[in-house]
Amino acid sequence: TEMTNQSHIRSLSTGWLVSFAGSVGPSAINLTVLQVSLETGAQQAAWFVLGMILTEWLFIRASLGEIRKLLERPTIRRALERLVLVLFFILALLSFRAAFENAPGRSAFSPDPESNSLLLGVIFRLLNPSMIPYWLGANAGLMARGLLPPTKSHFNVYSVGCSLGTRTALGLYIGGGAQLTEALSDYRQALQVLIGCF
Repeated sequence: TEMTNQSHIRSLSTGWLVSFAGSVGPSAINLTVLQVSLETGAQQAAWFVLGMILTEWLFIRASLGEIRKLLERPTIRRALERLVLVLFFILALLSFRAAFENAPGRSAFSPDPESNSLLLGVIFRLLNPSMIPYWLGANAGLMARGLLPPTKSHFNVYSVGCSLGTRTALGLYIGGGAQLTEALSDYRQALQVLIGCF
């Protein structure tokens, strides 16, 4: 039992580390979270991130199962890559538009006070499947090296660790957004241009 507990703790820690490392670097997703935090506040951004994490957990759990074989097909992978390219292009155009409008712009995914931030986070993550190739590669590599035992209980614990790692990484952007709101108020246009360029 002690060996099993240690093995599950290792799976949890591995999931946290892999997810944190994959989520903490600058990306369009992180910059969107920062933008949502700047425009609507930390609480709305936290709900937005929770929606993304729930969706990502489903993708992680699915990538550990039979869907992995389906998503490894070249035609499906190419379709997903093209979808991501189109999505990022649209988000870039919206950021440039917000930067050069007379009125302060909002991200396409920045929730209004009366909107459902959780649902917007789910939709944003569904429209942005860029994490699928990452999780397919990471999960296959971990299983091939024996770092992730191929059992249902280990998959569940690992998936929880991944969700916690993503929450930690994106929480840094939420906290940074809350702290930088006043400091960046005079540089909102530059921030929008930066997000669009990225």
